Amino acid sequence: MNEKTLLYRPEELPPAGKTAIYSLQWVIFSLTVCAVIPGVVGTGLGLDQTEISNFIQRTFFFCGLFSILQLYFGHRLPIFEGIGAMWYNVLIIIGSVAPQIGKPLAEVRGSIIFAMLLVGLIYILLGAFKLLKYILFIFTPAVKGTFFLLMSLQISGSIMRGMLGTWPHGGTINPAGVLLFIGIAGLIIWISLKQKGFLQSIGIFIGAMFGWLIAIVAGISDPPVLSKTLISLPELLPWGTPQFDPGLLIILLVVGFFTLSNLVTSVSSFSELVGQKASENDFNQATIITGIGNVFAGFFALIGFVPFASSIGFARVTGVAARRPFLIGAVILMLLGLFPAVGLLFVAIPPQVGFVVILIMFCQLLSVAFDEYRKVIFDNRNGFIVGISLLLGVGIMFIPPEAMALMPLLIKSFVGNGLTVGLIICVLLEQVLLPERKKEPGR
Repeated sequence: MNEKTLLYRPEELPPAGKTAIYSLQWVIFSLTVCAVIPGVVGTGLGLDQTEISNFIQRTFFFCGLFSILQLYFGHRLPIFEGIGAMWYNVLIIIGSVAPQIGKPLAEVRGSIIFAMLLVGLIYILLGAFKLLKYILFIFTPAVKGTFFLLMSLQISGSIMRGMLGTWPHGGTINPAGVLLFIGIAGLIIWISLKQKGFLQSIGIFIGAMFGWLIAIVAGISDPPVLSKTLISLPELLPWGTPQFDPGLLIILLVVGFFTLSNLVTSVSSFSELVGQKASENDFNQATIITGIGNVFAGFFALIGFVPFASSIGFARVTGVAARRPFLIGAVILMLLGLFPAVGLLFVAIPPQVGFVVILIMFCQLLSVAFDEYRKVIFDNRNGFIVGISLLLGVGIMFIPPEAMALMPLLIKSFVGNGLTVGLIICVLLEQVLLPERKKEPGR
């Protein structure tokens, strides 16, 4: 799907009734990550159930807030500002390794706060002093294609575990949940391929609501539980005061640098989808807003922010890239972060439903990867660059965590992440080890 087949471009206004449903569809999409990932990271960092619940609520509020800020002051596109995949992968690794090196999790959380504050400030400076242009050249079609492909492949394991009912903490396969997953996926795909117009554009909403209802009736998911708390404001420094740890700081600074690849590829690819070309100012403004978001992530103990690449897949599936539904969806998400009773209603959506949405989004993100690769001339040089990056990046995903148990934390945080390894290799091969030779005039 491209700008010619989108039902609604960013500047267009869908009718009120359609806007309401499109907005709820955005909420379902954002909740898939906001309600699940903080729970996994929080458990790994030693939080109790109350702290995890508050963690999720804060994530709702600030993801909604910074999505709105990006829409008006950043890249100005309907791209969800959410939890960065590289951030939460590394935080999970750090949480699992801390007990082995005798570091209390309370200190680890304080060190994460300090690092997030510093990363946010660096982002703000990069954008404010227009320094991003000096690194934009590394995000070539080969790098962007590799990024999107590895991101899609890396999440495939989580999708399978979500379908089987074994995500995130293991357990036995849930056959009823598997059937639910397959049924919802089939329904959404059928609507997306066989229906037209408005019905096609709300396939995710129909599938999610139908699947949620079936899950409650079949006993796969419990009915929503109402909270007795009317309103809950985000708490400042809930993980205590920032603490300086040079080892963790280096790790998270490097993660912050490579997370820029997510920002750049998300903004540039979504701009292409809607028939625009992202300007240098768009990237600078987006970096400033994401930087402010990461400063807030430090003060309010959150996972680092980044423009969500899967927003591209969402727009491709639904055909809706209008700003108005996105804005309303982001406002609703903020309210979910303030009113626990409303938030619990949506958090009750079963994991199988959420992972179906992720599956559909990342199918489209794979298409974006292939679109980028079509811009690459696959001669011997580019074949080696892309091939080595993908084979080693994917290969890392098959190495069991215990094989890296004796590695230092700094190395383990990166070597254990296939997306990071593949991306680093691709950039090094293309820019340093196998630089493209410039053709001489007349040859």
